[in-house]
Parts: sequence; structure tokens; C-alpha cells
Amino acid sequence: MYKTTKITIGIPTSGEFLHRKFVQSLMCLKFPQYSEIDYNVITGYQLPFARNRIVQHALEMNSDYVFFIDADMVFGPDLLIRLFERKLPMVNALAFRRTSPHYPTIFKWDEENKCYETVAYSSGLLEVDATGMAAHLINTEVFKKMKQPWY
Repeated sequence: MYKTTKITIGIPTSGEFLHRKFVQSLMCLKFPQYSEIDYNVITGYQLPFARNRIVQHALEMNSDYVFFIDADMVFGPDLLIRLFERKLPMVNALAFRRTSPHYPTIFKWDEENKCYETVAYSSGLLEVDATGMAAHLINTEVFKKMKQPWY
């Protein structure tokens, strides 16, 4: 018998409607087969407060994970499985800026210049100091160890 894993899927958006391609991606999302998944989807909060409210809801629902997906993303059906299988407290899918130049939204802290520098990406899992949160899986234990507001 599998342990049930509870995931809150949070879609931070201030818009009233979701793009058709995003909804199609969400509808095709596959869940890990070796674990029973109990999930709920939260959307519609105003952007400045969305992530905090989604985390609060996830904690109230006793979720094990929060899976943030930006409403302007299109993704493959195995996205959640690939992130979940990493078994990390926080893991992010690689995403690129929408506008030119289309560099990856992954950064390392440059102590000498006191700023974040874009990281060149080649392949595989990479540890970074900052990232965009287009598709981000976070174990709720991370939030339980932090003070509010989380974002």
C-alpha cells in the first residue's frame, strides 16, 4: 500500500481567465504512479499576495507539497513526475524569459559585484541561488520552518 501524498497545485494569477494552452497542459498533467496522490487546485488570488495565500491554504489542507505553476506556461504531461522524483525540498523546472534575450531564469549570487548573474545551462539538475518560479515544487516542511510572509 502506498502512502498518500497531498499536493496543492497553486496557480498565482490575477486574471479572470486561463489561456487555453495552459489549461490543456494542466488537464494532461500526469501524477507519480507509485504514490497515491490527493491534490487540490488553487487559483485566482491577486498576484502580490497569491503565493502566500496558496501556501497558507496548502498548510491548512495538510498538503505535503505546493506545486506552483505560472498561468502563462505550457508544459509536458510528465512535469510533476520529473520534479517529484527528485525528492528534494525545492525543485524548479527550467524556464526561459518570454522576451528577448531568452536566457534561462536561473541565477548564482556574484559576491564581488553584489548581484545575481544568469547561469549558463547545459543539462541536468543544477543548484542555483535564485530562480524564476514558473513551475516549482516545494515540500511544505520548508514553509513550516520559516516565518511569514514566505514571499
